[in-house]
Amino acid sequence: MEFARERGDDWLFKELTPDQHGIRTANLSKAFGRYLRAVKLDRGGKVVAHSFRPTVIQKMRDAGVQENLIAAVVGHAHPTQTARYGRGFDPKVLASAVASIKYPGVEIS
Repeated sequence: MEFARERGDDWLFKELTPDQHGIRTANLSKAFGRYLRAVKLDRGGKVVAHSFRPTVIQKMRDAGVQENLIAAVVGHAHPTQTARYGRGFDPKVLASAVASIKYPGVEIS
């Protein structure tokens, strides 16, 4: 697996262009909403791109991933003193945490 920084990219999804406020995820959220409406999965705004974070957190907890690692994956600051030391996690450790997420009936290779 090649990581974005190893390829020399500053962004994981470099094809996401910023909106007029410089926010890269705004266009992604809009596109996701259009997709949900197109496939008839829009439930009155209850499922949005931000709905993924709580689900991912719960799935990693269920898989036994440490809270400080979960916080790093989802972009939350960890409230402990020890989290202030070091340079974070190795990308391979983060990838392993993400790979722990399982959905019944969904096979990812």
